[in-house]
Amino acid sequence: MSLASIALLIAQTAAAEAPATPPAPPPSCQGASYEAFDFWVGEWDVFPNAEGTPDKVADSRIEKVSAGCAIRETWMP
Repeated sequence: MSLASIALLIAQTAAAEAPATPPAPPPSCQGASYEAFDFWVGEWDVFPNAEGTPDKVADSRIEKVSAGCAIRETWMP
Protein backbone atom coordinates (compact mmCIF):
# COMPACT_ATOMS: atom_id res chain seq x y z
CA MET A 1 0.00 0.00 0.00
CA SER A 2 1.31 3.41 -0.83
CA LEU A 3 1.61 6.24 1.66
CA ALA A 4 -1.16 8.15 -0.15
CA SER A 5 -3.54 5.17 0.18
CA ILE A 6 -2.85 4.88 3.89
CA ALA A 7 -3.38 8.62 4.41
CA LEU A 8 -6.67 8.44 2.51
CA LEU A 9 -7.81 5.45 4.56
CA ILE A 10 -7.01 7.26 7.83
CA ALA A 11 -8.84 10.40 6.67
CA GLN A 12 -11.96 8.41 5.70
CA THR A 13 -11.96 6.54 9.01
CA ALA A 14 -11.62 9.76 11.00
CA ALA A 15 -14.46 11.38 9.05
CA ALA A 16 -16.71 8.36 9.57
CA GLU A 17 -16.17 8.48 13.33
CA ALA A 18 -16.93 12.20 13.67
CA PRO A 19 -19.96 12.79 15.90
CA ALA A 20 -23.15 13.67 14.10
CA THR A 21 -24.72 17.03 14.74
CA PRO A 22 -27.65 16.81 17.16
CA PRO A 23 -31.15 16.99 15.66
CA ALA A 24 -32.92 20.32 15.63
CA PRO A 25 -35.16 20.94 18.63
CA PRO A 26 -38.88 20.35 18.11
CA PRO A 27 -40.97 23.37 17.17
CA SER A 28 -42.28 25.55 19.94
CA CYS A 29 -46.05 25.18 19.79
CA GLN A 30 -47.08 28.07 21.96
CA GLY A 31 -49.46 30.91 21.41
CA ALA A 32 -53.15 31.51 20.96
CA SER A 33 -53.54 29.28 17.92
CA TYR A 34 -52.20 26.29 19.90
CA GLU A 35 -54.49 27.03 22.86
CA ALA A 36 -57.74 27.44 20.91
CA PHE A 37 -58.97 23.91 21.79
CA ASP A 38 -57.69 23.76 25.38
CA PHE A 39 -61.31 23.94 26.62
CA TRP A 40 -61.91 20.55 24.97
CA VAL A 41 -58.98 18.68 26.57
CA GLY A 42 -60.14 16.13 29.15
CA GLU A 43 -62.41 13.14 29.72
CA TRP A 44 -65.95 13.37 28.31
CA ASP A 45 -69.18 11.36 28.47
CA VAL A 46 -70.83 11.37 25.03
CA PHE A 47 -74.60 11.49 24.62
CA PRO A 48 -76.58 11.56 21.35
CA ASN A 49 -78.11 14.85 20.35
CA ALA A 50 -81.60 13.46 19.88
CA GLU A 51 -84.71 13.77 21.98
CA GLY A 52 -85.77 10.71 23.92
CA THR A 53 -82.29 9.08 23.97
CA PRO A 54 -80.69 9.94 27.31
CA ASP A 55 -78.28 6.98 27.32
CA LYS A 56 -74.57 7.57 27.12
CA VAL A 57 -73.15 6.22 23.85
CA ALA A 58 -69.40 6.55 24.43
CA ASP A 59 -66.50 8.01 26.36
CA SER A 60 -64.06 10.38 24.72
CA ARG A 61 -60.58 11.35 25.87
CA ILE A 62 -59.06 14.49 24.36
CA GLU A 63 -55.36 15.12 25.01
CA LYS A 64 -52.58 17.35 23.78
CA VAL A 65 -49.77 15.38 22.10
CA SER A 66 -46.50 16.11 20.30
CA ALA A 67 -45.39 18.69 22.87
CA GLY A 68 -48.69 20.56 22.56
CA CYS A 69 -48.55 20.78 18.76
CA ALA A 70 -51.55 18.49 18.18
CA ILE A 71 -54.70 17.15 19.82
CA ARG A 72 -55.72 13.48 19.82
CA GLU A 73 -59.22 12.18 20.48
CA THR A 74 -59.65 8.62 21.73
CA TRP A 75 -63.25 7.52 21.13
CA MET A 76 -64.39 4.60 23.30
CA PRO A 77 -67.89 3.30 22.47
